[in-house]
Amino acid sequence: MGRGRGRFQRIQISVDRALIEFYRVVVHYANGRSEEVDVRRRILVGSQTRSIDLRGDERAIDNIEFFYARARWGYGREPRVRLYGII
Repeated sequence: MGRGRGRFQRIQISVDRALIEFYRVVVHYANGRSEEVDVRRRILVGSQTRSIDLRGDERAIDNIEFFYARARWGYGREPRVRLYGII
């Protein structure tokens, strides 16, 4: 959405249904640059990260890579991750 519809100064990640342990989150920008952002290692069900500042001015996001581990999801409970771009 960022590449075609807007630029963002910050992002926020929320988790539903199951716990996730993040190892890395890498933001890839439309200009070809990338940035690894600091995310809490474990995000509980129904929780969210703080608002994470992106470097520079408002940035057009091409995509974001999540590197994470399964963290006791339980039977039939796969996590749902939501990403919010903040202007």
